[in-house]
Amino acid sequence: MALEYNIYLTTMKGGPWRWFTNLRRPVLFDQMIPADGEEYQDLHYPQRQMSLLVVRAQPARHVVFQAISGVTRILPFVSLTGAQIRTNLDKPLVDLLTGAKITEMRNAFESNGIDTDWATSATTFRDLIRYLLRRHRLGQLLEQGGDTAKAFLTANLTATVGSIPNAARNRISAWMASRGLATAWITGATTVRQVLRYIHNNLSHTPIKIMGEEF
Repeated sequence: MALEYNIYLTTMKGGPWRWFTNLRRPVLFDQMIPADGEEYQDLHYPQRQMSLLVVRAQPARHVVFQAISGVTRILPFVSLTGAQIRTNLDKPLVDLLTGAKITEMRNAFESNGIDTDWATSATTFRDLIRYLLRRHRLGQLLEQGGDTAKAFLTANLTATVGSIPNAARNRISAWMASRGLATAWITGATTVRQVLRYIHNNLSHTPIKIMGEEF
């Protein structure tokens, strides 16, 4: 039976985060069966202990994955070939998902600190996945300089900057300034959502390739 692709947002499991031992891992990690040709690519968001995974597995295995607590399936369709992937990725979400499913997905993202207010009826799966990838990459970039920013990146999206500890605020501000991003507009009443969206919209992003597609 042909292996199928899908993309999942998952929580992490295991001991303390250690890049060199990978003790902390996606909840789907232990479910993979390499002997059957199953494989995945992942991008972690350390501060939220979440991971975005592109999984290639048997159809029945995808059914198993969806039943695991902490796993949110992103793609609602089966993709067997590159052509199918490209066709589906460039369709608006509303063409492939019911309104209830879109609401369910948005709620899952928002509860994990991922902004969805930017999405419209014209938003495609490629737009959505690009946003998720860049959000996870931002977490990794900030992790490289220490974990000072954790209080900011784990805060509720509606939290105000003024409610974030000084060390985290200063870390984000310095990081933005080092990349040529304006910070003077940020006040104590600015929300975490507004800051993260500004970074996403104005930061120069290196394209990320998954499933042979560039995002």
